[in-house]
Amino acid sequence: MIDAASRGQARSDDEIVGGRLVRNILLFGRVLRAAGIPLSAGREMELLGALRLVNVGDRDQVYAAAASILLSHRDHRAIFDRAFALFFALAFRDEMSPPPDAPRSTVDEAVGQAPPEDGSTDADVEAATANPMARPSDTLNESQEKEADGAEAPDAQTYSGNEVLRAKDFDRYTSEEIARARELMRQMRLRPGVRRTRRMVPSAGGRHLDMRAVTRGMHRTVGEPLHLYFREKKLKKRKLVLLCDISGSMERYSRVLLQFLHAARQGMSNVEVFVFGTRLTRVTRDLASRQVDAALDHIATRVQDFAGGTRIGRSFHDFNRLWGRRVMGQSAVCIIISDGWDRGDPKLLRQEMERLQRGAFRLIWLNPLLGLPEYQPVTLGMRTALEFVDDFMPAHNLASLEALAERLATLEERRPVRRHASTLAT
Repeated sequence: MIDAASRGQARSDDEIVGGRLVRNILLFGRVLRAAGIPLSAGREMELLGALRLVNVGDRDQVYAAAASILLSHRDHRAIFDRAFALFFALAFRDEMSPPPDAPRSTVDEAVGQAPPEDGSTDADVEAATANPMARPSDTLNESQEKEADGAEAPDAQTYSGNEVLRAKDFDRYTSEEIARARELMRQMRLRPGVRRTRRMVPSAGGRHLDMRAVTRGMHRTVGEPLHLYFREKKLKKRKLVLLCDISGSMERYSRVLLQFLHAARQGMSNVEVFVFGTRLTRVTRDLASRQVDAALDHIATRVQDFAGGTRIGRSFHDFNRLWGRRVMGQSAVCIIISDGWDRGDPKLLRQEMERLQRGAFRLIWLNPLLGLPEYQPVTLGMRTALEFVDDFMPAHNLASLEALAERLATLEERRPVRRHASTLAT
């Protein structure tokens, strides 16, 4: 005679293979996500494997398996208990009573997103009771069945909210998404590498003999150089210089990119930040404030050419003349953020771009339009400047900014080979 546990175990294998249990577990995962419990699709697959080892006709065993795999934080226990009780109320008539302190509104709304049970007949209820976990619902429409079976899995099962935000274009951000992106930008760290200075420091693995230290040591050994001391060139972090276009053509991106500049300023001590439209403005001190909104408001009051025209050549001329030696004299990495639209003299732009490149250890140009599949650098300003750019990269979403951070972290120790002949010499 086959006991009840054996029948339940045999039934569980049939249901898993048949797909009903798979569909219900996927739907239950959607309920938990809607209720605020973080959950990946891999957890659901692990639960399906665990249910092969327990009796799916026993509510306590199913609950223990689900809780041990799907719960990752004890604060979610009350929400999980109520969601489990409501979702599987049809399968298990002995519904467990949820804790009184469970947030009812969140769970009730989440369970309301489960498949509708309209049209369930008494025969359906009896079948579900006799065959627990086979359903709380068989009334899925065709699109819901495809999603549950994995044919059209919802974004929530494959991407987290942050991953979707990383791939979304800046100009389509809502105010809420800008606030979330601000937090992700704060986690980015721009590290443009280190450089070797002329100053020498003691080093056990150095290649240069430190004669002063050797001579001092000889005083302690009666004139005999028993110990040799070495030194090497000191390593120092490279400076980062950021030049951001705030003209009218960049307006849809500038509100997010300015927050990126603020995050870069807060994360580094040796960074200089400038903005330009028709004129150049240094905003390094403005971005020193920890409050990003206050910093941006202060910049808006100081910068007179915000969302105006563009004079890239003239702005770069002012930078090279007034600030070049001060901020670029130590092999700094220069990053320009602009779409390349310029109403100035292309000859002036060419001259200033060459001066800027010669003073920079590496010159990187970030263009938000480069993220568009159909984009081509056909504007006169962009084509003129592109000849002097070492790295041409997009800056239209968070993923592109992360690629910039990765590029800075892997810079070579030597300057790149310039591909053009000098024009200032002629």
